[in-house]
Amino acid sequence: MKILLDTHILIWLHQNDKRLSQKARKIILNPQNDIFYSSINIWEAQLKHLKYPDSFQFSGEHLDKLSLKANLSCLYVKPNHVTALGTLTYSKKAPKTHNDPY
Repeated sequence: MKILLDTHILIWLHQNDKRLSQKARKIILNPQNDIFYSSINIWEAQLKHLKYPDSFQFSGEHLDKLSLKANLSCLYVKPNHVTALGTLTYSKKAPKTHNDPY
């Protein structure tokens, strides 16, 4: 299975945070799965770190280094990848949250 991690899931993975469910951890750590993060994760972390340096310790560079060290693969986002989002549908099973997970 191919899995693309959201930024907060990626950070929780590296922090061994209890908010990352055991089910998610099992899927991510399964060597049969291909686990990806995105250059957007790095960008988002860098923006948060610049805005909240005292409370958000993960710079983009730090998150990228940890992810590479964990043998995760980085997907680089191009403009056509972003515009392709318009073809996706939102899963009715997806959690509904309006809170910033950081």
